[in-house]
Amino acid sequence: MRAQTSPRAIALALTTLAAVGAGTSLLLLHQYLWPEAGACGPGGGCELVRSSSYARPLGIPMPALGLLFFGAFLAVLLVPRLRSRGRLALLGAIGGLTAVGLVGLQGLVIGAWCPYCVVVDTCALGLVVAAFVPALATPEARPRGPTTAGVIAMGIALPVAIGASLRPEPPPPTEASEAVAVATRAQDGKTTIVEFVDFQCPYCRRQYATMERLLAEYGDRVELRLHHWPLDRIHPQAREAARVACCAEEQGVGEAVADALMRADDLSPQGCRQAARDGGADHERLEECLGSSRPDDRLAADEARVKEYGVRALPTCFIGHQRFEGLQEEATLRAAIDQALEQGSEPT
Repeated sequence: MRAQTSPRAIALALTTLAAVGAGTSLLLLHQYLWPEAGACGPGGGCELVRSSSYARPLGIPMPALGLLFFGAFLAVLLVPRLRSRGRLALLGAIGGLTAVGLVGLQGLVIGAWCPYCVVVDTCALGLVVAAFVPALATPEARPRGPTTAGVIAMGIALPVAIGASLRPEPPPPTEASEAVAVATRAQDGKTTIVEFVDFQCPYCRRQYATMERLLAEYGDRVELRLHHWPLDRIHPQAREAARVACCAEEQGVGEAVADALMRADDLSPQGCRQAARDGGADHERLEECLGSSRPDDRLAADEARVKEYGVRALPTCFIGHQRFEGLQEEATLRAAIDQALEQGSEPT
């Protein structure tokens, strides 16, 4: 006669899955809110998933929703007053269906895999068992207190510790190519920063805000020259925003419109046009330009520079002879600017 797994053992296994899911969600939430040296790029990985337009439904980071879900499941499973067969079945079904949908989203739509997200989805999928074990709602199924506390603590701490130990260091600055070095060379006490951006990339937006502070600090000694690389596959609104920015440059209000686009919450065609108006662009001239091939020609030229300069991820900026890939700290950028200005003032 085959021995049956006790409801208490099943409950302990589900507690472990929920705790690991919560711990991994906590790790992901930290990466969403403090993405040091983050970058958007055309390849796969956590950064690609995290920077996609699906990562923040209604503006809420997806890991926060995961943390809420796993916390709710643990509460219903372990708190006697909340535990019921219907609630466990409902949460198990929600977790399973959501996990299947998110796995499909990564594989079929985004085209990249975030290992931490897969761990969360696997844990949520495992909780479907709760919908098929009615005995979980009985008092006998409740795991013992000390065991439960230890499982939850270990389940949460383990993925956080592993994630922290595997966190990559920011890419060090590398030598810029000769073509970029010529474009950014300091002359007459001034230097030019060349930066490749995507208006929908969250890391580009964060770095642009840092650049704004630095430009205000250095005044006319530093110029920022933007090149556009809209990552259409993960940022479907970025290309139209870039086209609007190109047309604004024709009117001499490129900087003001770029500022408005980087701050805009709405990058739909209507939102981009509103940002252009906020930046001082003339509406009729803007529409004429957008209806032409000129902005597309400019984007094609910028994308050719992406290949020429070897740009792999966004934001990427070139300061003097140095190349910086991904989100950088303000102090790092300031030191590079100071070095570029100093080198430009040396006699040749």
